[in-house]
Amino acid sequence: MYLSKYSSKSIKKEKCKEKKEVPQPKSSSSPIMIDIDNNRDVLVGPWLSAGNNSIGTKGSKKALSDDEHGATLIVCPLSVLSNWTDQICSHVHADVSLQVYMYYGAERLRDINFLRQQDIVLTTYPTLTNDYGRMDSPLHKIKWLRVILDEGHTIRNPQTRLTKAMIDLAAKRRWVLTGTPIQNRLDDLWSVVKFLRLEPFDDKGWWKSSLSSSVRRGDQQAVNRLQKLLKHISIRRLKTDEDDGKPLVKLPPRTVVIQEVELSEEERKLYDAMQKHGQLIIRRYLQDGIVLAKYAHCFAILMRLRQLCFASQALC
Repeated sequence: MYLSKYSSKSIKKEKCKEKKEVPQPKSSSSPIMIDIDNNRDVLVGPWLSAGNNSIGTKGSKKALSDDEHGATLIVCPLSVLSNWTDQICSHVHADVSLQVYMYYGAERLRDINFLRQQDIVLTTYPTLTNDYGRMDSPLHKIKWLRVILDEGHTIRNPQTRLTKAMIDLAAKRRWVLTGTPIQNRLDDLWSVVKFLRLEPFDDKGWWKSSLSSSVRRGDQQAVNRLQKLLKHISIRRLKTDEDDGKPLVKLPPRTVVIQEVELSEEERKLYDAMQKHGQLIIRRYLQDGIVLAKYAHCFAILMRLRQLCFASQALC
């Protein structure tokens, strides 16, 4: 296992950000991280996510600065929990001693002093949420050096106990790893911003009035504000991005196949009626300036038309 060249660069940039250092770009096209009010929080995406419960790597303990003492808590889906331990074992240098504990399962140790002594504590969203719901979560009684949320879009709904459990964690530094910070609507991003403690964006009233509501109305100034925010707190990878003149990821060329179908007379009448009805709805959304807020319904209209081309019985 290995880290790709651009992933290694990303980690270095985030470490610099944590230490309030901003690396100088090698060229005008090289992206850099910029602090907002010297915060130590960052959104990264997409990311390659990295057992007995306690594992350790051999080697001597690396000397840390006073600002780096403390444990890192990593919260991830159960499906990648073991992968994190594998990645840690693969990438930690042999001369570095690292104590890693998997806080998971009925027999997990809840001793706060023991957990504080670990370098890394791994747990899952359900485990942390269940502890939080019982009001006896040892992980919420620790001031972590760093908290990392893998698949961080899991916290997109601010009303859930899961999201509240993540936001209430105490930490000096916060990372969110996700390839989809915005899944269905712009407000999905607010919970991530709240977790990262990005003032004033983490104030829900400010967020709605200055960003989400304005963006839905098509306010270009609000769109620019959102773009600047994302540029300053995140690393975004595009398929067109290159490193040393080579694509970051070599993807095969896209193949587009257009399959024409011949509708029966009954199917054609149904298709034309649904298309006309859908056009009226979308035109109304455009006229009212709410098409962005209703885009999920617009996609549903298109999906129904595609389904009809496949099989009219699917709409019954």
